[in-house]
Amino acid sequence: MNTITIQRTTNSPDILLDAKKGLIEIKGASFLEDSSAFYNPILDWVAEYVKSPVDTTVNVELTYFNSSAAKLLLTIFKTLGVIEKKNLSLKVNWSYSEDDEDIRDSGHDFSKLSGIKFKMIESDGPDND
Repeated sequence: MNTITIQRTTNSPDILLDAKKGLIEIKGASFLEDSSAFYNPILDWVAEYVKSPVDTTVNVELTYFNSSAAKLLLTIFKTLGVIEKKNLSLKVNWSYSEDDEDIRDSGHDFSKLSGIKFKMIESDGPDND
């Protein structure tokens, strides 16, 4: 499987999908006019990845996302849930700024809705590399 990297823009996040390392990263903001067009290749990659996954780490550091992005993110998490059923490790690290209750609460919601235990990581602020 190819590694996919997408550089963030003002309204789309950095994306890293690395099958060999079992690493998925989503960092930044996500409020696109057409979230499906952005996320569909990611959903396709994840669907292919879970057919023969390795121990996987997912790092999420979102500063904002709209409702259409939220639906697609939930689909990604639910798809990744298959990894645990294959007796492999799935670690989801959900980072949020200490003053951002909405992002923190969203992480709890995604965890509950997807059935995946998230590690909640409070940070001083967003990573703006």
